[in-house]
Amino acid sequence: MPGKPEPGPDMAEPPLVGLPFQIRAGVYLLYHQPIDRETIVAGGSLEGASRLEIMSLKLDKQWGDFAGHTEIRLRDGGHTSPGAPNTYLRSFFSSNVWFQEIYAAYKARPSMTFKAGKVYRQFGIFWDESYFGTIIFFDGMQLNPDYGLSLEESRLDVGPVRLMYALQFFAQSDGINGGFDYGRTIGDRPVGDASNLSIYSPNPEGQLDSSGARIGALRNIANGRVVGSLGVSGPYRVELGVSAMTARVRRESLADAYSHGGGVLQYEADLSLTTGDVAPQLNAFFEYAHQQGSAVRKADYFLAGARATFGNVSVRFNTNYVVYHAEPDVTELMLQPGLSYSFGNGVGLHVEYDEWHRKDPRVSTDTIIYDRSFAFVLSYQY
Repeated sequence: MPGKPEPGPDMAEPPLVGLPFQIRAGVYLLYHQPIDRETIVAGGSLEGASRLEIMSLKLDKQWGDFAGHTEIRLRDGGHTSPGAPNTYLRSFFSSNVWFQEIYAAYKARPSMTFKAGKVYRQFGIFWDESYFGTIIFFDGMQLNPDYGLSLEESRLDVGPVRLMYALQFFAQSDGINGGFDYGRTIGDRPVGDASNLSIYSPNPEGQLDSSGARIGALRNIANGRVVGSLGVSGPYRVELGVSAMTARVRRESLADAYSHGGGVLQYEADLSLTTGDVAPQLNAFFEYAHQQGSAVRKADYFLAGARATFGNVSVRFNTNYVVYHAEPDVTELMLQPGLSYSFGNGVGLHVEYDEWHRKDPRVSTDTIIYDRSFAFVLSYQY
């Protein structure tokens, strides 16, 4: 499950008795039910599927101002029916066990932390609290860890404004993100001709060639984010954030006989409104993101959502829209209502519906229904 990860060593609890480190874990059991056999995701079948979607194990250790953080994720790859093959979370993954984050940290002051290792890129709204995820997530731009350095300030008060920022440099990508291009490619697969290479897949880091080998990587990734937070009236708080990222993209394929490099620039702005601890707790957000460069699809993303929490119950609705400027343009629209219930003691139930439309004039003049399905997720955090 994509899910918003728990905080790292900055907020780690004391270690359990007898252990030299603090340990936390999360388990997500999924039942996925398509309701339209004609969608791309269903592939002609209405058969549901159950699996252990993700188990995460987080280990934290603190020595004064120094700390270490590791998150290991594991997944059941299938085997739920006779003859079912083992499958990875994404086709470009090499295992169903991987490090989501692993880094050393130094706390320069109570609100400033320097990290070195495999760290999340801080680009845009970190997560929209959905299960399925956003189009930005499926394009590899959200919840994406890489190898490098990160300077993060969690609270800097400037008059009535509270600032948070992150300055990051990553030497290379790690081949782990939520990118998903099944049924979302544009044009023919590039074989011996790189003219379509930059727009074929929305996720260059996870792009595969005709032999199934991963061909894409990002290097020299510079990323920054600043968020300003202001209390406007009583419990209401407004946050305005901006982010920018630039990198070099390299694609190499022996099977398809090409070597291609180029640049990518991404920037975004987001606005959110929260009501703090007042019941019911309300949250609304809007985000715009843009991507351009010789190595990627030129794209404009729009995200909006709202959530209301009444005691143990939370209801939400998120929507995503993207325009890929690919001559002719390709568009996608996602609608996601959801409901969550907390039983207490770390146990929760999440129900979400995904309606995902895609329009590509190269394929059809009609709108293609990419997904219509429900997800039922039982989670346990401890």
